[in-house]
Amino acid sequence: MALCHSRAPPVFLFHACVLSLSAAACSVVQAQPQRPLTIPVKPASSQPSASVQPLPARAEIRRDPRLGTITFLKAPNLSEHLEHDPDFAQLQASKQFGDLARAFVHAYRADFRLAQPTNEFRVHSVKTDALGLTHVRLQQTFHDVPVWAAEVVVHLNADTQVYLIQGRYIPTPHNLSTDPELTEQTALQRAVDHLGQPLTGCLKCQADLVIFTTEGKAPRLAYRVLALLNLAEGWEVMIDAWTGEILQQLSTIRTTQ
Repeated sequence: MALCHSRAPPVFLFHACVLSLSAAACSVVQAQPQRPLTIPVKPASSQPSASVQPLPARAEIRRDPRLGTITFLKAPNLSEHLEHDPDFAQLQASKQFGDLARAFVHAYRADFRLAQPTNEFRVHSVKTDALGLTHVRLQQTFHDVPVWAAEVVVHLNADTQVYLIQGRYIPTPHNLSTDPELTEQTALQRAVDHLGQPLTGCLKCQADLVIFTTEGKAPRLAYRVLALLNLAEGWEVMIDAWTGEILQQLSTIRTTQ
């Protein structure tokens, strides 16, 4: 029996680096601290789909039927309307892939149902494969708190043009406080009580704040508690950071025969 003691949150993406060759053929740039960007932006509008420049007419777009967020966007050159902007063109010329990806999403933030994508997305990784295609993985945050299982991958061709976007994320939350009522220690105690274990028996327990969402529910501030009880039992427990309610419990131990 093989045991796995760590579990990444479910992500509905694939790492596009494997589209062509093995991961060994990819070069990886580690995420850098975010900085303010000077990029083309759109004015506020009462129309959620309004934009200064429309997405290319031939773009294929799919949305989450419940949230209205973009889950798939594809065209030979999605960024063609932005390339005349000197700031965007400079990002292309200097191959600042992470900033370029955030700049694109920010420019079409009304279409993406986001308020300030440059502040809401962190560059998690940048990978360029053997074909010269670059894949930028963005992690969604809200007031610097990670949104659980929310990522967007922006794909660029060898000419640094955006040609594909895939991901799962949430619209920018409104009226959501990121100040927890519970302390981290209280969340840990709440988790082990729920699991029927003493806190002293919880090996390598940790609690981190996240924005937790589940289908049909509004986003909530939660503690994501990872509790390894023994070599054969581990749990991820989501706890409401204000009320202590158990929102979700998932096993982090995977066994194979």
